[in-house]
Amino acid sequence: MNYDNIRIGLERQLSDELYKTFEGKIIKKLLNEAQIEPQKENVKSIFEGMNFKISQNLSPKLYSLCQQVQERLGFTDKTDYFIANEPTLNAFSIYRAEESHSHIIVLNSGLVEKLDDDELMFVLGHEIGHLITGNSDLLRIFEFLFTEDNPIPLIFYNKIQLWKKVSELTADRFGYIASPIMDKCVTNFFKLSSGLDTTRIAFSPQEYLAEVENQVVKMQQTKTVQYFDHPVNPVRVKALRLFSESDLFRNYANDDKKYSDAALNTGVQKLCELLYTIDDSEIGVHRKNFIAAGGLIIAGVDEQINEEEMTSILYTLANFTISPQEFLDSIVKSGKVENLFAQSLVAIVKMNPGERFNLFAFLIDIALADDSVNKGEIDLLFTLGVKYFGLTRKEIAQMIAAKIQAGFVPSVFK
Repeated sequence: MNYDNIRIGLERQLSDELYKTFEGKIIKKLLNEAQIEPQKENVKSIFEGMNFKISQNLSPKLYSLCQQVQERLGFTDKTDYFIANEPTLNAFSIYRAEESHSHIIVLNSGLVEKLDDDELMFVLGHEIGHLITGNSDLLRIFEFLFTEDNPIPLIFYNKIQLWKKVSELTADRFGYIASPIMDKCVTNFFKLSSGLDTTRIAFSPQEYLAEVENQVVKMQQTKTVQYFDHPVNPVRVKALRLFSESDLFRNYANDDKKYSDAALNTGVQKLCELLYTIDDSEIGVHRKNFIAAGGLIIAGVDEQINEEEMTSILYTLANFTISPQEFLDSIVKSGKVENLFAQSLVAIVKMNPGERFNLFAFLIDIALADDSVNKGEIDLLFTLGVKYFGLTRKEIAQMIAAKIQAGFVPSVFK
């Protein structure tokens, strides 16, 4: 089976980009050699001591389900399965630290009690999907690099959040291959989200699928921004339904042949647009253009954009795009920086006049980002403030002075 055929293109792209950006190969080697965290065989010993290990002798039925799922996915890596005494409906996978070790998949007891065999096989396939794609391994790297005291930098935050959500959609495809019954997948998502048994409310999978279609249409019309770690159920169910009805699913087992499904890719791409944690509304696009163009204009007064100014622009842009550097480069290459600045500012002020003060404050921040009060930048702020923002020179002077008073510290090295 060619696993790359199964993966969503955006997930594969983001995984590769993030792995390279964060030097995944080097970090993995350091983690293993320095033993900064417990090796997975030690983790395995902890699970064996504290949780129930699924084995052929003690739990033959569950063990058989696990093996069936691995066979359906063609997954031959050694994997140990455990049940944790937790009522919440959840499961997770831990990627092995070394080739000689085992992967670990943990199922909460509440999940095992609530789901039937077909539903449980979907969950098992989903978790194995994270192992197959290596996303469990990449997540381990992020958990090492970023902590509560050292959170993900904003410049990478939106891209990592999008990767997390799209990786769930990819893992769902492996879950469906393991348990290819759409109704069971639907009841699975219902139980996970509600905690209820389907018989208690006479749940109808077909009615739920119809409701999902309506919800997705509304989300696409309103461009609802999703700020969750996981994609919301309507998106997951719709994406899985598209996969279940696709030519790709019917041809997934074509050994190592490359296979592409244009119709499926287009449908999933539209759904992935709902997963972005950025504002792609009309005013959001204008804000993005203003930040890029305005930042370049102010920082470029002295014909040299230094590291502090560039960082400030990119970190602000990261609120509006998952690839701030690439977007900024595209603005530079367009050769229309000044036009974009003027057009975006006029459009924003027309839609939301009160926002002009925040926009001008951003330009001041860029001017002061290098801990230097540059006469050329200050003169330009006055020119732009009067011409484009409708501010008086006194208002401009007061805003600049307030910013300097609040946090300006001159650089020691000039």
